[in-house]
Amino acid sequence: MTGLDSSPSSSQRLTSVDAYRGFALFLMVLELLDLDEVAKHFPDNPFWEFIGFHAAHVAWTGCSLHDLIHPSFCFLVGVALPFSIANRLAKGEPKSKLIVHALWRSLILIILGIFVHSLDRAITNWTFEDTLTQMGLGYPVLFLLGFASDRIRWASLVVILF
Repeated sequence: MTGLDSSPSSSQRLTSVDAYRGFALFLMVLELLDLDEVAKHFPDNPFWEFIGFHAAHVAWTGCSLHDLIHPSFCFLVGVALPFSIANRLAKGEPKSKLIVHALWRSLILIILGIFVHSLDRAITNWTFEDTLTQMGLGYPVLFLLGFASDRIRWASLVVILF
């Protein structure tokens, strides 16, 4: 398995990845405050105009901090997965156990996403447009790419970019 030969100990954590994860979670929590709605009550205030812009999705052109939450989590999953696989393999876990764990994690993410999107509804909202369900749907594929050859990984990248 290319690039996954050594196991990082807890003292070898990438602080930058942990900091970025914390920042992405912070942005998710800020979403709960509906700061874009608060900003509408202060239309002539440059501070609230800035906050309002970055607390909501940009309609079609451009990008705000809010628009980067989903890609940030997808990026973090991709960065952390090789470390996770290497750590579990170094502990002697068989690949079959890792696959079951990945499928279980995927299922949990999908169910959590559906649950969150169904909270204020009379019926279950079976949609997959949010960060949790999309990560859950993509996680098994990404996990299997962790065991693939470099050639297959490059081919996958080309397919995704195309």
